Amino acid sequence: MTCIRDLSELLGKSVSGLYRVTAVKFVSRAVDSRTYLRLILEDCTGSCCAYQQVPSSSGRRPVQGDVVAVEMIPVMRRARISARLQSWHYVNPAEIGNYPALIPVSSVSPPIRAAAELFADVVDKMQSTPLRAFVNRIFHRHWRNLISASASRNHHHCQPGGLIVHLADTVERARQIAVSLYADDAASIELILCCALIHDLGKVVTHNGAAAALPIRHEVLNVHCAMPALRALHDEWPEAANYLARALNWFSLPPDARRSRPLPDAELVHFADIFSVWADRSTGARPVVANAAANCPESGAAA
Repeated sequence: MTCIRDLSELLGKSVSGLYRVTAVKFVSRAVDSRTYLRLILEDCTGSCCAYQQVPSSSGRRPVQGDVVAVEMIPVMRRARISARLQSWHYVNPAEIGNYPALIPVSSVSPPIRAAAELFADVVDKMQSTPLRAFVNRIFHRHWRNLISASASRNHHHCQPGGLIVHLADTVERARQIAVSLYADDAASIELILCCALIHDLGKVVTHNGAAAALPIRHEVLNVHCAMPALRALHDEWPEAANYLARALNWFSLPPDARRSRPLPDAELVHFADIFSVWADRSTGARPVVANAAANCPESGAAA
């Protein structure tokens, strides 16, 4: 599969890939009286415009938001990369192998783009099929809010999209610690990455626009937001689903209760979380995710 970013190196060659359709338009050309289908295709690395003459047969036409598998030939048109569509077909979300890779980020800030690419890379490298499916389900359900919600109101990563930047930073820090502790135990490392992804998932509700005024702690909503993906994971790998549910329950406990009920892997994620918060607030440290979000004023609580 070819990502948008690599099209410039493949001019004139037939390539295939999976992309999200973010705009659809039918264009008529006066020169030859032909009608062309114009699609804006995006993935987490960029966007491009693709054209195809509209066939006479009446079949399903792509609509905004569709994920499509396409074959196309990249070309240079008016000093920009575009593509001639050869074929395309609709892809059911359940069949998508890497959902973060399809987050359309061409109109968002570089930190959000870097975070989406980090998650796409994490999914690519996952060895566990059930955990890969779990992460894909989380992004399928919540990607719009993940790239629009903040991680806090006035404490850290408090700009729109700060949530996915903070989660990506926490995942990468947790990965670095987990690799040193678990060495070649890929399953344990990947469980910790999933735990880091969902440790603040409730903020897609509590820290997203008007919903930010809800008097509910995001820790309480973590399980609710992850529940559909947890149920599906339980059908495939019950132990992993129970592990993540225990971690989410631990995150919802007050500090005193956490100390009396230690859960080492959840504490590892909590440490990575705190370090990500500190890095964003401190001018002397840089978040792990490339081009991480700008620092916010140091005031208020972490919520």
